[in-house]
Amino acid sequence: MVVVGDGPHRRRLSRLMPHARFVGLRRGEDLARIMASLDLVVHPGADETFCQVVQESLCSGVPVVTAASGGPLDLVRHGDNGWLWACDDPAVLAAQVAAIREDRASLAAARDRTRPLVVGRTWDVIVDELLDHYAHVFAARSTDRVAVLVGRAALRRPGDQNLGWGAR
Repeated sequence: MVVVGDGPHRRRLSRLMPHARFVGLRRGEDLARIMASLDLVVHPGADETFCQVVQESLCSGVPVVTAASGGPLDLVRHGDNGWLWACDDPAVLAAQVAAIREDRASLAAARDRTRPLVVGRTWDVIVDELLDHYAHVFAARSTDRVAVLVGRAALRRPGDQNLGWGAR
């Protein structure tokens, strides 16, 4: 097992997993090289909305086991390019990882399907998607507002002044 990254729990984790290799914080080509050398990435964190680790793993051709919540739901197709972990029980996660590790054929098939979903997810594409979501929300809200304005205008009598939203 290789643990990439660093943080306040490193000492405790290294005591709990004495056979794991802790390589610390890595970036750039060094991180890419390490990531691409792995058979499977396990990322159980449920709080990562953009899920950079999951994207890096998939783009490197490495299937991932990750939390079934947040951003990973947009990237991981359970049993296809990775696996989703749908509970908070570490024993269930450990059993899932052990089963995947033993099923080399499924792992190899998932590896073949990792890159296509993420290879085109550049910052430009993602920002454009986000802006499209905002545009749809704003369009829906402005349509509601127009409907309200049209409705109020239809109720106004000739000669009434438009005194704003609070006018009756």
